Amino acid sequence: MNVNGRAVSVFLFIALIILSFLINPSISSGQTAEQYIETGETDLFSETIAGILSAHTTFQAAKSAYTNDPVINVYLAVTRLLELGLREDGTGATDLAARYGVLRSGTDLDTLEFQPTMTGDEYLIVPETAPSSETLRSFGATTLLNDLNASIANLDTAISEWNKLSENARKWIVAKERTGSDLDLEWDYGDICLFRAALKMAKSLLLVATAYDLDVDVREVVALGNIDALNVGKILERYQDLLKLLPTVANPSVIGADQLATARTTLMSAIDDYELASLQIRNDPGTNGGAQELIAIEACDLLKEELMRERLIALKASLVNGTVFQFTESEETWLFTDDDSNDRLQVQLIDNRSNGEYWGMDGCDFISCSGEIECVVIEGDQVTLELAFGGIYPGYATFTGTLNAEGTQITVGSYSGWNGHQNVSGTFTALRTGVDEEVTNVNLNPVFGNGSGPYSARDLLPLFDCDDEPILGTMGHG
Repeated sequence: MNVNGRAVSVFLFIALIILSFLINPSISSGQTAEQYIETGETDLFSETIAGILSAHTTFQAAKSAYTNDPVINVYLAVTRLLELGLREDGTGATDLAARYGVLRSGTDLDTLEFQPTMTGDEYLIVPETAPSSETLRSFGATTLLNDLNASIANLDTAISEWNKLSENARKWIVAKERTGSDLDLEWDYGDICLFRAALKMAKSLLLVATAYDLDVDVREVVALGNIDALNVGKILERYQDLLKLLPTVANPSVIGADQLATARTTLMSAIDDYELASLQIRNDPGTNGGAQELIAIEACDLLKEELMRERLIALKASLVNGTVFQFTESEETWLFTDDDSNDRLQVQLIDNRSNGEYWGMDGCDFISCSGEIECVVIEGDQVTLELAFGGIYPGYATFTGTLNAEGTQITVGSYSGWNGHQNVSGTFTALRTGVDEEVTNVNLNPVFGNGSGPYSARDLLPLFDCDDEPILGTMGHG
């Protein structure tokens, strides 16, 4: 028997066992998921660059130890994208920007800046070694897209795990000692769904942007811009593949049509997530005592959010059915009349009645000469409008009343406020006197190759004259 050889084998075996304990945090330190989270949160909310990078390392290790923990997965999704922007190992956004002369400074989020290199505070300077813009397109289509996909997958895991819990249990409280705030911070299921919606929308936009040839000499374009000689028509003439749908001869490996098809389904999924997030946030079961919500829709924003949600739902329907996306912009005109003086205000409401302007029709005694409608809240048949005006003597007023079923009249109205000189109050009625509507039709399906197309973005452009102005009647001749 070879005693020396056996001794070496035993030594190596023991060394491997010890090493496995050292490199596996969950074994070596016996850390719980909560301990990982506490360490990571402390670093993340320090808002220093070093702390954020350290937090990402912590949540990577935590993910290895607790694969399906929803809180760890959410934090990993967040810190991965922050780390991509802040790391300095030659592969992140900071180093990529530096190759084009855009330099980072600052040690925390308050002082963080990315500044282009300038001469005389007037001209941009791009290093001679700067790569073409294809490097930017490739970074977006690979490194950034991969990190977006990984973060979306983390949120998939978190949402799946929280779906197994009761509604009241699908939340996480960050202690105020870690955030430096007066209140604890509460983030929950709706916030995660909204975050995933945002990442999917970003992914969809990225897939569209990187589906086309973007390869130009950045130094040349910047130099032309510095002397006000940048000419779109000449740039298109010089770079014959610019804005063509990939693949091209110079870039044969990218299938732009496939990216656009994926962008369409990703956008539809993002809208689904937004619908779910909106529902959860608007119907939040309640905030823990001593905590504040990470995201909440204020009462004054409900009508505007409703309008955006309805338009997103209509957009998704158009992408599913291959039809035109139609939306309407409305401006309502109302006449508010003071019951005692018969003085009137003309009120114009826009954005689903969420805000607008007003003017005095009989002088300035009824609240003021003019001002803004800063907030409109409709709950059932009760409507509240908050008016404000500036100037030397600013003021405000709150109008409340009962809105009829048709949404055309306000009765049993009362108001109170400050007219810049004294308190005012009274009763009023209001009548809608007109509606001005503008209908817009947009068909995005050809962009994604749904039904027809996809087309090169270049082919949708007009021709340009010697002054770099679009030539009338040439749209689509680019």
